[in-house]
Amino acid sequence: MRVFDIGKVVEQIMLSIEAELEPDKELLDDLLLQGPQAIEQIWDWIDMAQADADLLDQRIKDLKGRKDAREQTVNRLKGALQDILNRHFNGRVKTALLTTWTQKTTSYEVTADPIQHPQFFHTPDPILKKQDVISRFREGVPLPEGLVVTERYSESVRIKRS
Repeated sequence: MRVFDIGKVVEQIMLSIEAELEPDKELLDDLLLQGPQAIEQIWDWIDMAQADADLLDQRIKDLKGRKDAREQTVNRLKGALQDILNRHFNGRVKTALLTTWTQKTTSYEVTADPIQHPQFFHTPDPILKKQDVISRFREGVPLPEGLVVTERYSESVRIKRS
């Protein structure tokens, strides 16, 4: 092997590693025979690969920022559409292309202690029987002290394309 072949050998080794393959042992042995120059070439490739990784990290950060901004725009547009639908169209519009409406949703957050209220938990792991608690809450059945159900209301815009 000549000195000017070192770069190609290092590139072949790097491509093998990137493809998650074991580098060819003969290539590694040939590279070892070149001595310090081969080590310098390897470090040049390492530096280039690290520079690429750093550029990709920066690009990822930039794209994440753009993605977050775009998601914020989508949420604001949905909020504006929701306001228009509620104020001017009684919450629903149907066209030849789509039907869009606002939908109200109720969710429940349940706080309970498995020691105080074992009847509301599955055993042996204390997993809350949330549906049982919510059913009692909806029916107006008084809940034991220390068992707290919090209702949360949300509204969203829905679409069905024709």
